Amino acid sequence: MKKNDSVEIFKVLFTPENDNLISRIYNVFNSGETLTHSLKLLLGVATKNVTREKLKNIAPNTDGNHLIYVAVSNNKIVCTFTHIYDHISNEMYLNESIAKNTGLGYGTKAYEKIMPDIFETFKVEDICADATTDAGRKFLQKMGFYPNVNPYSYGGNSILYSPTTKLKFSKFKIRLEKLLELSPLRNLANAPNVDAYNDEMHKLILSGDYDEESAVKFFNKVQKAYRRKRITPQLKNPKQQTMKLKKPNLENPHLQELNTLFTVQKTPIEEYDPNESEINYNLKILQTAQNKDKGKE
Repeated sequence: MKKNDSVEIFKVLFTPENDNLISRIYNVFNSGETLTHSLKLLLGVATKNVTREKLKNIAPNTDGNHLIYVAVSNNKIVCTFTHIYDHISNEMYLNESIAKNTGLGYGTKAYEKIMPDIFETFKVEDICADATTDAGRKFLQKMGFYPNVNPYSYGGNSILYSPTTKLKFSKFKIRLEKLLELSPLRNLANAPNVDAYNDEMHKLILSGDYDEESAVKFFNKVQKAYRRKRITPQLKNPKQQTMKLKKPNLENPHLQELNTLFTVQKTPIEEYDPNESEINYNLKILQTAQNKDKGKE
């Protein structure tokens, strides 16, 4: 294989009917075998069957990966990229990237094609990825990822905005030191483009346009609304509640208020304590709902 070889991209949803196909993908990838005509034909059919509607249908009811992109060059699978779709924040997470013959640029070539396809096909807000190694950080940095400061994001050390929402990133900023206080689970040790982000923050602070008090207030408000929205489907009787969540206009986040309306008929949702784990918080809410129901029997 040569460095200038072209790369062809396929995609497959993690559904029961695709279990056998996904197993064949990994077997061929691990063995280094050449793709058979039948396998390549199946990959083409699976790719055509991937739609935004199907992804949105399987994601809320499926644990683990939801989508895999397969990169093929010279009739061999050279790398795979598995993704998880978060239907609450409308984000795509790059969960795992595996490549063979590293250093030949296949991963970069493949993901340069995959990123625009993700935004075009699935209409997501952004792509998130956790860099667990220095090599992963360098790869994400090359792809244009930045530290994840998005208050709507469920997690991730780094984030890439689509061309249509990149302005949102440029308008809403918060110091990374303060972000780690507000969202300690976001380990930024391997986040890419940290220096570039800090340089932008430094310029913003020197210009007098940075108001940390307003930025923190906004971040906490959005996080609280987002967490409430996540735990709603877990309550015993979700039909007893109505919830509307409208995203604020981030062109000026320090002046815009988050417009949220929560109408709770039976099961009150308590205030979220940032020092409490999300699991304990969800269990407490579920217990509250069950106690309320028992009291009415």
